[in-house]
Formats: sequence, structure tokens, C-alpha cells
Amino acid sequence: MADIVLAVTDVPAENRLLRQLNTFPKTVKDYRAIILKMCDISANADYWKGIKNNMYVKYQKEYSYKKYIFKTALKWYKNDINFTEINKLWDFCNAAHGL
Repeated sequence: MADIVLAVTDVPAENRLLRQLNTFPKTVKDYRAIILKMCDISANADYWKGIKNNMYVKYQKEYSYKKYIFKTALKWYKNDINFTEINKLWDFCNAAHGL
């Protein structure tokens, strides 16, 4: 379990975008880490949306590239995961981000 948590933990970098971009290579190496990160970003977006904070707008903007990266990477694991369930998670992610 610790290896999955470490795979989604941002690496140090000079700004938020670079932290995320430098973390994605380790996240996409394990489909479980991708799923954990999907849950994390959705929970964060849902929380900030609920309290009407400007962080929600930031999460919405970031979601477009995160979604593309994670959807692409999950295709590598087509024999390991149930895409019916993954699609339900995508529905939750999309709703949390106002899509």
C-alpha cells in the first residue's frame, strides 16, 4: 500500500504544475495509483466546489490534462482492470469537476 501512496505523492519542484508533471511518471506506472489519484482529485474538487472556493476553478482547469494523461495510461492496463467500474469512477470525476 505504501508504494501506491508514494506513487501519487508530489515530488518537490518550483511550482504546482512542475510538481504534478514530475509526479505523473511514477503515478502511471501502477493502475492502482491512477485510481487512487482519480479518487483524490475528485474528492478535492467536490470539497472545494461545496464550499465555493476559488481552488475549485484551479482544480477544474487542471482536470483537463490530468484526465487525458490518466485515461491514456489506464489503456495500458486493459487486461488488469474492469473498465465498467473505471467508467463509473470517471463519471464521478467528471461530475465533481462540473462536467
